[in-house]
Amino acid sequence: MLGGFKLTKWLSTYKHVLAVVPDKDRATAAVNIDLDGQKTEKVLGVTWNFGSDAFEFAVDLKHKPITLRGLLSVISSLFDPLGFVAPVVARILLQRLCKQQCGWDEEISQDYASVWQEWLRDLPTLAAASIKQCFIPPDFQQPIRRELHYFADASTSGYAVVVTYLRVADDDGKVHCAFVSDGKNSPGSPEGSHSASVGTASGNPCSSTRSVLTKRAGHRTG
Repeated sequence: MLGGFKLTKWLSTYKHVLAVVPDKDRATAAVNIDLDGQKTEKVLGVTWNFGSDAFEFAVDLKHKPITLRGLLSVISSLFDPLGFVAPVVARILLQRLCKQQCGWDEEISQDYASVWQEWLRDLPTLAAASIKQCFIPPDFQQPIRRELHYFADASTSGYAVVVTYLRVADDDGKVHCAFVSDGKNSPGSPEGSHSASVGTASGNPCSSTRSVLTKRAGHRTG
């Protein structure tokens, strides 16, 4: 390499790739491992199971007071740069509390507290979810058709792409669908809701989807 830098901390889902990398140049998690097991590593803050080649979600909730500051702390702890989780319900709640001008350390009302606690109870179920890193599985034949399916809408609460899937089909008629991206919160004003409707109708969600497609185009996107 022109810069003279030696790349280290190698990690791969393929055993034959790691076999040619000396132990001293591998990532710590890749030394003396069995890829058939459940092995995870942090990649830019995202949990990656390199045994199954899938993104996973580690949920480790810390007890926080039921205040605006506490809610923001918990929501921010869900690091989700690829937009898989998009905690829309929690962010809507945060948005409504800000509109009411709640103090940072003021306990929120019982109605909002009930919604928050219900969301917290459901959150650990994320640990059972996983999203394949590669859009097309290794045993899939060469795709002859690729389609992006958008399920989109706009309201005073959310806008743009709600859910996007990539659908591929091969010569044998086999079909595979892969999750691409999730939605966003809407601005709090009526004008923002109008802009959201225009953005959805005009196809602007494609820009965010292209970003996710690029980030996940690691080794085989079809």
